[in-house]
Amino acid sequence: VPAFAPNLVETELTPLTAPPTQSDTVGARLRSRFAEFCAWWHENQLPEGRFEPPPNDHYLCYEPLVAGLLLDAVQRIQPDARLESIAAKQLRFLASPAAKPTYGLFANDFASGMAFVSFTTAAEILRERDPVAWEAALQGVFDREETLW
Repeated sequence: VPAFAPNLVETELTPLTAPPTQSDTVGARLRSRFAEFCAWWHENQLPEGRFEPPPNDHYLCYEPLVAGLLLDAVQRIQPDARLESIAAKQLRFLASPAAKPTYGLFANDFASGMAFVSFTTAAEILRERDPVAWEAALQGVFDREETLW
């Protein structure tokens, strides 16, 4: 666990001491595991929006998809402000110049595709939630004569 992750909360795993009860349904277990999942991502994101680098840089090309997967979970499973915050932080990093050498964006087609999925997932959510903001964001890109990521 990275010691410099700003939201890190150290905990110990504890064994289940009592047998499952009638109220311990599959749905309750899934919700509990989803809450643990959300907490892990929140606690382990680094300040700039990345995560602890894997031991082999080859696997780093998967990280740009994290924001897209988290936003998809928010849409399909359960709204969670922490996941949206994590995704927004990662998308800000992906849009920065530092992301190009980190992930090989524009040179590594796989990592670039993963980042594209994350950006399009966020764009779909923005378009659905706030069409006016979506149009303004899109027009702002065209006004600056920038390419769409």
